[in-house]
Order: sequence, then C-alpha cells, then structure tokens
Amino acid sequence: MELELESVKVPADVQRLWFATLARPWSVLVVMPAHEGASSYSLAKALCLAGGQARGAPVRLVEAQFLELSRAAQLIAEARASSGGAGSTIINVGSPLSSSAAIPIALGSDGVLLCIELGKTEISAAKRTVELIGRPHFLGAVSVSPAGISP
Repeated sequence: MELELESVKVPADVQRLWFATLARPWSVLVVMPAHEGASSYSLAKALCLAGGQARGAPVRLVEAQFLELSRAAQLIAEARASSGGAGSTIINVGSPLSSSAAIPIALGSDGVLLCIELGKTEISAAKRTVELIGRPHFLGAVSVSPAGISP
C-alpha cells in the first residue's frame, strides 16, 4: 500500500523515530505490538508517512496483522524482492503471542520495532514478545498512548 505523502502532517516525534530506526540499516522493518489484541498499525502507517517525506519516495506499508502462518515465508520473500533499498518496506504484524505468522516475518526482516501501549501492555507480555523473537532482532521499543498516533 502506498500512502499519499503530501498534505499529511507527521508528528515531530514520529519523524525523529523514523531517523532513529535508520541507526541500523534495514530495507524491511517489522512493527509489532507487545501484547495480544493490540494493533501497531497506526504507528506503522505514521512511520511510512514520515519515511516517505524524508526519503522523497514512498515507503511501502504491508498489513500482515492477520496473516496465516502458511503465507509468512511468501510475504517476506515478496517484501525482500520488491524492496527499494534502505528504509523501503514496513510490515505491520500482530503480536507473536497471538499470531504465529509474526515470528517468521520478524525473523526474516532486517529489524523489529516493538510497540508498547501505555497503560495496557503488561511488562510480562513485552518480555515474552522479546523472548519469542530474540533481543538481537529488535531495533528498539516505542511507547504509544491508547489513543494511538494520528498523523
């Protein structure tokens, strides 16, 4: 999905987060929630918009929150094949605590950004998520308000 870059005001904190993700080179980045039932879509979308404005070219957003495990390998292969270089594809997945497909997608990416919802994500869920994927795969974690991010 390509998002319109013009006329969208991306919050400054999301712009800074975009640049922070580039501290480690990636062409495919996964954004995932830290607990079951949560969605990181608004963060993934906002990062795509910020990245597109910074790069001057769209950042592809792939929605895979409800993807079946049997399609995970194909999705990561397609994302890699269509990758347009550094910072070009963001895949939004569900929590690996409820979505088995999130694990191979995260492992097949260049990095993972963990989305922690303030007041809702329990520390134990965030720790378990990191354990399932493996700490080295994470670029970092970002906390968001329950209202989400609305660029």
